[in-house]
Amino acid sequence: MLIYLSLNGIILSVLLLYFNARKFPSAIYLSLFVFSICLYGFIQYVILFSNSVFLNAIFNLHFAFILLLSGPAFYWYIRSLLTDNHRFYRKDIWHLVPMTVYLVSVLPYYFKPFSEKIAIAQEIVNTPGFLSQYKFGWLAELFSNAFIYVSRPLLALCYVLWSIGMFIRFLKRKEDKWVFSGQAFMIKWLYVFLSSSLVLVASHFVMMIYTWEYGRGDLFFTINTLQVLSALGMTILLVSPFFFPEVLYGLPRLPIPISEDGPVPETGGLSDEGIAKYIPKFEADYLIQMSVKIDNIMLTEQPYSQLDLNMMKFSVMVDVPFHHLAYYFREVKQQSFNDFRNDWRINYTKKLILEGKADELTLEAIGLKAGFTSRSTFFRAFKKAEGIAPGEFLARISQNSSPK
Repeated sequence: MLIYLSLNGIILSVLLLYFNARKFPSAIYLSLFVFSICLYGFIQYVILFSNSVFLNAIFNLHFAFILLLSGPAFYWYIRSLLTDNHRFYRKDIWHLVPMTVYLVSVLPYYFKPFSEKIAIAQEIVNTPGFLSQYKFGWLAELFSNAFIYVSRPLLALCYVLWSIGMFIRFLKRKEDKWVFSGQAFMIKWLYVFLSSSLVLVASHFVMMIYTWEYGRGDLFFTINTLQVLSALGMTILLVSPFFFPEVLYGLPRLPIPISEDGPVPETGGLSDEGIAKYIPKFEADYLIQMSVKIDNIMLTEQPYSQLDLNMMKFSVMVDVPFHHLAYYFREVKQQSFNDFRNDWRINYTKKLILEGKADELTLEAIGLKAGFTSRSTFFRAFKKAEGIAPGEFLARISQNSSPK
């Protein structure tokens, strides 16, 4: 199970980075956290369960330092959400010191011949407890292997607890709530994200304590409470983003400032008192702007008349990511893109009929002109939208317009 969770988590981190990096930079920190946690899980699988000498030679020590990035990335992500500021400060470099020290310590291992790494990997596979004796660098000369191995999840746990403390203080300060104005889902997301991360990191830390201090390495190979908690925390952590599409796809925040007296003019004028408190508008504005943009393009360029128009082509036309459009039609319009497109086509056919085009063209030709691919799809869509067939609609129009 560990291998599947780890690989799926690595894929998830790539998705988060791909969808969010430009318009929701805070998710870069989230991607780094998920990637580092899941890569660490994969390395654990390789060392404890794979029995592969080659994989051990590749992954032992080479990437272990990345776990020390999980804590800082977790903290930066929570901080960026609570402050609505994803900026990386110069002082944040200090958070990278433990990772850098560990990396420098194992640098000699990087330059060992691969044949020597294979020999070390063979010992790891053949000799239980070899890693507890092997001195991998000068850091291992200063501290015991037990301390080094336990310190990594301990550091991550400290960052998680620190971030939870920040979140609790945030909830107590009412004046900070404007950060999530229009984004109530973010509070729910943080509850899920913080709790699942705490369960995952804390349970793993306790397992490491029992393994190195009490010689209970069997905890990693048997189903027990700690293993269940760790798997549960990791599962929730990896699955939960799919229940928060705003997090997964990164609906961007638009920094449109408004004052307490209403929208601030483009000239940057303040309120009558000369004091304006600016509150950023969030994804609600983005969705409104998307709606206006979509309607304007449908009205001015009439893309619905294109026979092959689908949501993928339309997303390119309006310069809106496909997944944002999918979210917009599902959650805002609450209709499929095909129904939305057909509504515009039906309205256009009605406009042509009212203009008397039925005197020049057949109803089928009018439907094709509006973008329908055949007579049957036109008649079916028209009856679905209007409740009557196009011919009956035309007859009613003709009857109402005829002199009495």
